[in-house]
Amino acid sequence: MKSTPLVLAVLAISGAAGCKKTVNHEEFETFVTTRVTAMGLTPGKVSCPSDIEGKAGNTFVCTVPIEKWSYDLKITITSVENDRAQMDTAWVRGASLLRHKLEEGAKKLYENVDAHCGDEPLIFLVDGKASCTLAAGKTVTTVTFTYDDKLVVTNTKFDPPVLSRVRLEGILEPEVGEQLKTPVELACGADAIIVRPADGFVWCDLTAGDKHGRIRATVTPDLDVTHWDIPTD
Repeated sequence: MKSTPLVLAVLAISGAAGCKKTVNHEEFETFVTTRVTAMGLTPGKVSCPSDIEGKAGNTFVCTVPIEKWSYDLKITITSVENDRAQMDTAWVRGASLLRHKLEEGAKKLYENVDAHCGDEPLIFLVDGKASCTLAAGKTVTTVTFTYDDKLVVTNTKFDPPVLSRVRLEGILEPEVGEQLKTPVELACGADAIIVRPADGFVWCDLTAGDKHGRIRATVTPDLDVTHWDIPTD
């Protein structure tokens, strides 16, 4: 969601001939309420000043309550023609994302994880970044997204680095089974995500028929599985 989620407004300017013409603030308040609702949010009573002259270049700020939070929306009149004003809008706090959309996207990174990206309905970027906590069982990591000026994700970083348990097991089972010449089952932990250990070794329990053991997978800092072995000691 862009930092100007309410996009462009075209609203009427009212006033008698020869008098200063002002923005129809009630119409704009209704416009903001409608657009915020369309974003999947629940706005309160939007409040805009009533004495803003309908002149290109003029700016004003509306107060937009959303849930238990209050946000300031800056409006800039970009042009006026035939008693109609075109306006750009932007949150005073800068570029923002919808929290529920950010959490939905974060959950898609791994199966069976919970995501928490903050308490406010709007998440404002800090230095072009937004962070969420991902949790699966006892395993917790922080994912930080970096965005460009169009709010497209350009980088994703985990701290600590984690990998998908299901993906790891899916990579290893065919290879281990082929080498052992028998179907195998691997269990690389109880949680959906695995923190990469500092030494890069991830241990998995191995079951091959009635035999049991452990294998050691080598995972690079980039979370690539490069090697596995079955230690004999």
